[in-house]
Amino acid sequence: MDSLHNDPPQSQNPAKDSSQLRQVFEGFTPPNYKEHLPLDPLPEDSSIPYSANERLAGAAVNLASIPFPWTAPLVGLAVSGRSQFVRFQAIRSLIEQLASIILIGTVTVCSVVYSVVDFANKNFDFSQIDWKAVILKSVAIWIGLGLFAVWNFVNALRDAWQAWNGEMPKRLKWSERLAAKWSGLRPS
Repeated sequence: MDSLHNDPPQSQNPAKDSSQLRQVFEGFTPPNYKEHLPLDPLPEDSSIPYSANERLAGAAVNLASIPFPWTAPLVGLAVSGRSQFVRFQAIRSLIEQLASIILIGTVTVCSVVYSVVDFANKNFDFSQIDWKAVILKSVAIWIGLGLFAVWNFVNALRDAWQAWNGEMPKRLKWSERLAAKWSGLRPS
């Protein structure tokens, strides 16, 4: 029976095994071990005036404003606390997203009003409508809105990248000037 159970002999002293293991790996550090630590997403850099958490929060506000155009900046503004940098990012994103919504709404309302007025001028007679012109106008408006959405997406990514790196734009556009004034942040 004993020959069937050939288990390796267990060590009688586990403390002795751990001390031997400690001696083997004493002084050993893996190469570039700090590059692979996921504990701090951004290293602290004394040349950047904003902390890693502020930069991460600022970038998150800008990225979250892509799927949630006005709610993400409002949440960012609510949780910004004392951080003027995060407040600046949230206010700038909110201003830009609200301006985008207003522009898209204005174009849509103008298009609908123009179509209804044109239809009313034709006495609401469907046979007098030039369907090719209606379709072309609709396609042109949708292409324009799509291009604007792409521009807005790229702009949010650029703003997130700048926030991630703790950079302020060299030349402030109107939304950034308003955000700097309202957040109390003085660009460096």
